[in-house]
Amino acid sequence: MKKISMVAALIVALFINPLQAYQANSGRIDLVTIDVRDKDLGEVLSQIGEQVDVNIVVDPQVEEKVTLSLDAIGWRETLDILARQTSCVIIVESDRLIRFTQPPSVNIEFQNADLAVVLDLLAKQSGANIVIAENVVGKVSLTLRDVPWREALNTIVKTAGYVVVSEREGISEIIRIVSSDQLIQQQETRIFRLRYIRPPEQYVAIISDIDKQAGNVSRDISAEVAGEFTLLKALRKALSPGGEMDFDIKTNSLIVKDIAPSLDEIEKIIAEIDVEPALVQVEVKFISTTSDDILEAGLKFDDPNTPGRDGFRLSAYGTAPLSATPDLSGTGSIVDPVIGPTFPGSSAHNGGTWPFDIGNMQSIGVPYQALGVLDFTQTNLLLSMVKDDENSKIIQQPFLTTLDNYPSTIFVGEEVPFAVQSVQQDQNGNVTVSIDENDRSPVNVGFTLYVSPHVIPDTDMIYMNVIPKVSTLVGNTSDIPGFDRFRFSDPGSGNSAYIDLPRESSQTVVTYLRVKDGQTAVIGGLHTERRVEIESRVPLLSDIPYLGELFKWRRRQANVDHLLILVTPRILKSDEVSDEVYKNALREAERWDYFEEKYGEDEAEDEGDDEVGSTAGSVTVEESEEG
Repeated sequence: MKKISMVAALIVALFINPLQAYQANSGRIDLVTIDVRDKDLGEVLSQIGEQVDVNIVVDPQVEEKVTLSLDAIGWRETLDILARQTSCVIIVESDRLIRFTQPPSVNIEFQNADLAVVLDLLAKQSGANIVIAENVVGKVSLTLRDVPWREALNTIVKTAGYVVVSEREGISEIIRIVSSDQLIQQQETRIFRLRYIRPPEQYVAIISDIDKQAGNVSRDISAEVAGEFTLLKALRKALSPGGEMDFDIKTNSLIVKDIAPSLDEIEKIIAEIDVEPALVQVEVKFISTTSDDILEAGLKFDDPNTPGRDGFRLSAYGTAPLSATPDLSGTGSIVDPVIGPTFPGSSAHNGGTWPFDIGNMQSIGVPYQALGVLDFTQTNLLLSMVKDDENSKIIQQPFLTTLDNYPSTIFVGEEVPFAVQSVQQDQNGNVTVSIDENDRSPVNVGFTLYVSPHVIPDTDMIYMNVIPKVSTLVGNTSDIPGFDRFRFSDPGSGNSAYIDLPRESSQTVVTYLRVKDGQTAVIGGLHTERRVEIESRVPLLSDIPYLGELFKWRRRQANVDHLLILVTPRILKSDEVSDEVYKNALREAERWDYFEEKYGEDEAEDEGDDEVGSTAGSVTVEESEEG
């Protein structure tokens, strides 16, 4: 019996915090605050029971006054404190009924007394129904002062090497004192059907280690034998020698064959552990804001014949003697009348070409020779005074509901497959080129949220492992959106070949945090600021004081990106709260239906890429532009 009690205590310590025991099926985790002075214990327990929605009764013989001041303490811990203060024992009749009793204390002292005589005296002092088997014999010596009678009974019987068996028939309890050998012959079989605890599923949602995607289903090798889950392993340690335990996965039941004390201990452990888990809703917000400020000011000279180059060009030409032949080509030449061309040039001009032009004489219609004429017909002049502000805001707001201590994953997006080219050459030199799907294909593009919540017992705090991820394809060198094109040499033909591969941009946060019920925590963020300033000007002319401003053009651009990731967990403590959450989700869906009905299908399709709403989450895009 001693072994059974120690093992049972160890199992309870492994599976349940003392503050967590006997929570109501709604996953209640309430705190209580009391401040009483010399008040009847029954009244105090009645107030606590009303707060936590549990029936707490006190035996009529218990007449105790309590003085206690506690602020925001778990209700179960409060009961333990009151029980210690009043020397009472807490008996859990069910998850909705707790009884306070004050067992009689005994004062006995014996030296080398017969065991049966001591047990008979103990039964008379406590008023308990104790039956002693014929083979229970022995001598004991003991001294006990103010010890609860049941503790005294267990101590005396264990010391003598026997076992206490408690049997309840209706409202009466009968205690039998028997030997271990006799008890083994009295083994019985009980079936314990688990309500909420189940073995790990054979198939679970995981995040792949290769591409960190979520939502895939993969076999969990550790759960192949469903019966070998943690609870079953621990309960087997509570079996007495010769006891047996099996698990039926179809009915989620334990079949146990053992002696009555072991069966009673197993029943108590299951009652404490197999309680309804709390329901937790986790909402995550990805708020991404972008601000683009552009300022252009000044006069911009641009050559239409050379895109991307600013300024205007001047041309000079001449012959021997100087000729009025216009330089229509835009190139220039100078010919020395004595030594000929000073620079090798075209045959049309028979002269050298400068790397600059100084005008087109024909454009101004002047019939005489000139050297150095400005030609603005070859120059575009742009007066730029532009202020352009563009702001956008994208809100991705997925949420999911899961049970306490159960991991969950949601993925909203699409799978993008892509291929890889492989080349093989045989002994004869023949080259075989094959196109196969890449090992990393497909790429999941969209939003992924992995959450594993744990409600801290008897508090309104939630401990969570949260992994949100947003991924997009950002490649731009291929005709396929989001892909980049790569060129390589085809081994078969030697010609250039191309392959398109996706380029993925992702934002991922892996964090562990503790958040209060209903409060919002910032779990990550990124602030990116880019500033670019470009100045284009005409050499020499732009250096003229004051007047030089007419030959300058400036562009200033500032890009600010801000990413903020927020998480808000909520404990759904009752069916009413759960119903309200679901109704809010339905109202959100109806709101999107209202917009679709109001603006029509055509506009809804145009805005479909920017605004998405569903009961599982929402994506909102807001943009404003001024220019």
